[in-house]
Amino acid sequence: MTNLPIVCALTPAALKARREGALTDLLRRAQAHDELPQGHRLRFGATDDILATIAQAIDAERQCCRFLRFSI
Repeated sequence: MTNLPIVCALTPAALKARREGALTDLLRRAQAHDELPQGHRLRFGATDDILATIAQAIDAERQCCRFLRFSI
């Protein structure tokens, strides 16, 4: 899995929709966003639906961008 190509499988229209939809919502809900040398760290408050929202965003990303890595 470490040799996966850095390629997004989304069309330009689908990528735009993703950025304006689930990813934007997830970033907006983050209480903190830290840029790290090899990625980003988002912190969220404990709400009833935040874990499901995070899981949906990760699932969507793993389907089109298999090279990304997530930790919860």
